[in-house]
Amino acid sequence: MLGRLDWAQENTNWLQFDMHHQPLFLVDFMLGRLARRLRAIGYDAKYVGFSDDRELSLVSLRENRVILTRHSKISPRKSWKLIFIKSNNPDEQLKQVVETLKLELKKDELFSVCSICNAAVLPVGKESVKSKVPGYVYKTLDEFSACPSCGRIYWRGTHYDLLLKHLGRIGLKV
Repeated sequence: MLGRLDWAQENTNWLQFDMHHQPLFLVDFMLGRLARRLRAIGYDAKYVGFSDDRELSLVSLRENRVILTRHSKISPRKSWKLIFIKSNNPDEQLKQVVETLKLELKKDELFSVCSICNAAVLPVGKESVKSKVPGYVYKTLDEFSACPSCGRIYWRGTHYDLLLKHLGRIGLKV
């Protein structure tokens, strides 16, 4: 008889997604850095600060979210979908999720989700951010986005190129 983790690892066909819909993630309290990395590459990654297995499973079922956890006692059969994260290293964790789900990384989706609150960022007019961004950034760039939830402002700066290089270094193609 297969154990919980063996079953989850050997039965990956249940992780298939409709190519028109991106998976939604439910990231448990042990994987906060993974949640931020998923958001940086454009995925909805709801981070939960609690460890109640039952509540985690209920949220997963209610919102059709893939649970990402390092907690081996959560049953994949009581969750919508579940991936047990093997590594403590956030880069290896990200690579595991991308490869397991065969996620396609796209340049135009990088930084499309707020890294702080997980809301989709929206394009905003340049004038509306004048007092909220550094003067040099305002003078040299024309396109900005903002989070409608927390108000954080985003622009395509050096962090964009650094993320592309970092993803390449860890073996993920964009």
